[in-house]
This record gives sequence, C-alpha cells and structure tokens, in this order.
Amino acid sequence: MAEPAKTTSAGGVIYRFRMFTPQVLLINDLDFPDWFLPKGHVEEGENRETTAKREIKEEVGLDDLIIRDYLGSFTRFAEEANEDKTEHYFLIELSGNVPHKIEVEQGKNWRASWFSEDQLPKFYIPEHEEIVRKAFRLIK
Repeated sequence: MAEPAKTTSAGGVIYRFRMFTPQVLLINDLDFPDWFLPKGHVEEGENRETTAKREIKEEVGLDDLIIRDYLGSFTRFAEEANEDKTEHYFLIELSGNVPHKIEVEQGKNWRASWFSEDQLPKFYIPEHEEIVRKAFRLIK
C-alpha cells in the first residue's frame, strides 16, 4: 500500500437555540446508523475558517453563519481514502432565520437534524462527540 496522503479538513459544530436550549446540527448517511459533523478538504488559497463555511454551505445549505470559537483538531487515518486527515473544527452560530428543513448536498444520501446535548446520537467518529461536547460547554 502506498504511503498515506496527508490532508487537512475543516468543519464546524453549528448551533442554534430552540426554546432557550442549545442544539447542534449533525449529518447522517442513510446507509449507516452513525452521525457526523459537516466538514471537507481545505482547498488551495483557503484558510480553515473559509473552508468550514464553504463546506457547511455545500453540505447542508446554510450560509448565515458566525464563527464564535476554535474547538480544536485531531488527526485520524481514513482507510478508504488512504489519508492521514487532520480535521479542524469551529464553533459556529447559525444567525438569522433558521430554515424549517435542512437541504443536504445534491447527490448525497444524507439527512441532517438538530440535537440537544441530552439527545445526542451515536457518532461515526468518536472525536466528533468530544468536539460536540466541548461545543456545548462553550455555548452554555
């Protein structure tokens, strides 16, 4: 097997308040039970903040976003892509009107849903749960 490529991704924990309760937006691939955070590869000429906002717009159609904080990063090996991925995450507030339905990226077999801290589902990547729990601590 070839040496793994080193890649950098950025994404975010998008939050809103519903009846004074913070909720975060998570994505689920309908072919699997686990949930994950929106993120994607940093493209040439982009900084991580720009990438996070672009990926969120592409993946769930939201663009009225305010980056509030940096939540951290971790590196993991993605076997299918043969990549050592370093993923960076931001705490991102959804400002303005909250759409009733989240539109996921065309061609993706995904759904997106809002979760309060006591309703969090099972995560595909364990580090995503750690990042989300850190986000809830900062939101409060």
